[in-house]
Amino acid sequence: MAVLFPTIEFATFFSIVFVVGWTLARRPRAWKLFAIAASYVFYGWWDWRFVLLLAASSVANEAGAIASTSAPTTALRRAAAGATIAADLALLGWFKYYGFAALNVDAVLTGLGLPALMPLIQVTL
Repeated sequence: MAVLFPTIEFATFFSIVFVVGWTLARRPRAWKLFAIAASYVFYGWWDWRFVLLLAASSVANEAGAIASTSAPTTALRRAAAGATIAADLALLGWFKYYGFAALNVDAVLTGLGLPALMPLIQVTL
């Protein structure tokens, strides 16, 4: 029998978020606050420590947005935006692609008879 949803909890959570989000669509500020809260609940459901990572990312992005909009020159605004984007890409690269890259580099090097260069660190997210 095919499973439509991974878990009933996800289906329930998604349904609630969808309906409330749709209801709040005409109130942008309330919708944004709800979307942020729903994101924190979603990531915290599996492991509360991910909420700390999301909070750190939120604070860094807010600081980058403030810096990039309040900088006195175009060059400083671009530098602030670039630094913020680089920080986001670094987080994405570490949590999403490090394991993939490490395993593939290791496989190629092992196939060539060379030792692995990158240690395999299990990063779960």
